[in-house]
Amino acid sequence: MNDSTLIDLRTSAERAVRPVRAAVARKRRMREELLAHLTAIFEEEAEKLSDEQAALDRAKERFGDAQELSAQIQGTVPWTEWFTYFTERFILFREGESVLAHAARSAAFISGLFAINLLLVPLALMIRGRPQEIGRMEFAFFAACIVLSGLFFGMTLLGHGIREAMFRGASARSLPLAVVYSLTSALLVPVGGFIIIWISTGDVASGYAHFRFLSWFAFLVPVVLIAAVRQIATEARDDNEWESLQID
Repeated sequence: MNDSTLIDLRTSAERAVRPVRAAVARKRRMREELLAHLTAIFEEEAEKLSDEQAALDRAKERFGDAQELSAQIQGTVPWTEWFTYFTERFILFREGESVLAHAARSAAFISGLFAINLLLVPLALMIRGRPQEIGRMEFAFFAACIVLSGLFFGMTLLGHGIREAMFRGASARSLPLAVVYSLTSALLVPVGGFIIIWISTGDVASGYAHFRFLSWFAFLVPVVLIAAVRQIATEARDDNEWESLQID
């Protein structure tokens, strides 16, 4: 099988999968499974016909209509995955988007989740007969919303920085920058914990106690962040290869 044939097979698989509304991971599995199935058909036909182009045409014919396949595949996606699908569309990086825009959108997503809680907290407290706690709880949730949105904004920026410094082309890599970004990410969690506790309780000592406690685990933050960025960078390269195929 030459490269041109492989691209043609990948394009046929992508034509069926791209319109499907599903989580990124599920669509990745769909592409690989359909490509494996289509490749098996092609190899079977190639043995019969001894002509690669004829085998390719026959394989695509047996594979079926892309629109019909898309509809069938869509029917296999559970409705419970719609939240994941729309969440990913909102928070994942979009090609051509600025880093600041992506970070701001990610922070807005966290703010939106907390806004829902801000609406539900008074109702929950009223049902439980504790209306006197509404003001304090609303303020605590609002403070957490502001701080966590800021943390998410910062982590998104740092994640982009680590990706550029460690996982882009060799010419763009920079170990010193990667170290700076990693150390900064380690500080964000204990500092964020201090601010949340301090603002919500007004007790600096309690905030400092949380800062010291979270500092013991701060070294895990850059480790997790780097691992996540590496995984995302690898998967993004694979996804971009599929999405760059011209299916029209």
